[in-house]
Amino acid sequence: LPLLQTYRRIARRLDPLKLQAESDGEALTFTEEELFGDLKPEPPARKLLGYYTLPGVEYALEAYGILNDIRKRGFCRLEVSGDFRDPARQVVRIHGRAAADPDGPRYLLVELVVRRWNLALPEAAGGGSAEVLFVEWLLLQNPTAPFTPDRPRLPGQRHPGLGIARQVLGALAMVCRRLGLEAVVHRPSHYHNARVAAGLFHFLDPETQGRFEAMNDVLGHLPLAEATRIVDDGRLATADGRPVLWAPEDFVMPASDRLEDYFRSDGYRDAVAREREALLAAGLHVTEEGARTSSDARR
Repeated sequence: LPLLQTYRRIARRLDPLKLQAESDGEALTFTEEELFGDLKPEPPARKLLGYYTLPGVEYALEAYGILNDIRKRGFCRLEVSGDFRDPARQVVRIHGRAAADPDGPRYLLVELVVRRWNLALPEAAGGGSAEVLFVEWLLLQNPTAPFTPDRPRLPGQRHPGLGIARQVLGALAMVCRRLGLEAVVHRPSHYHNARVAAGLFHFLDPETQGRFEAMNDVLGHLPLAEATRIVDDGRLATADGRPVLWAPEDFVMPASDRLEDYFRSDGYRDAVAREREALLAAGLHVTEEGARTSSDARR
């Protein structure tokens, strides 16, 4: 994909020393409580994923153009912060102020929560497990923008999005390549979360991917907000009235040869096609009303 090709060129030019450097020669210090208070053998982590310092994160965000993308959306005085103490929940945040009111409120624009994780692989992908970057949470929001008829509220949104999801996910793919992780993985909570990342990600389970592609065949012409509400309301169903519901499952952007080969393999694509064709042959369509929502149906 053009985005990833561009990011690979940028990644090759990044200085590893800057990615791991403390800011302006600032010494790395620890408090007595951090060193001895909980009797841990090592002080808390000061690097994202054991590699990136906070200045290194900001350096990478500038290099990939992500901070500039945020500025183009009307923000200034951007501040990158992070909390890397818990290896199971490492957080990066970006705050900023409206360029039209630089002394006004400070807004949370980006919040990313990640960790290293072992993904169990199917036998068709070689079995065993792969160490991956798991995205537990990704918030990209523009608190200064209103919802409009052309850009209505999506499920889970408090504010409209920033429109930089693919850029952020592309940068995370470069993190994987640098650290030897095999993929970026997340579990989209709604249909729209998966649709905006389609092309970069595939569901690990081919039947899930086939179901997703069949949903796209039926819903792909609809605006995103309308399509995701149809799914959430249980209004996507087969001809016999069986709703096709959404359940968060492993959605994978491969960064290793073996996972890329798995998603390109005839076995995976054939299994995807069988599930897709079976659902379409079963008369997958949008009903006028759903008797129950997807959350009700899961119960």
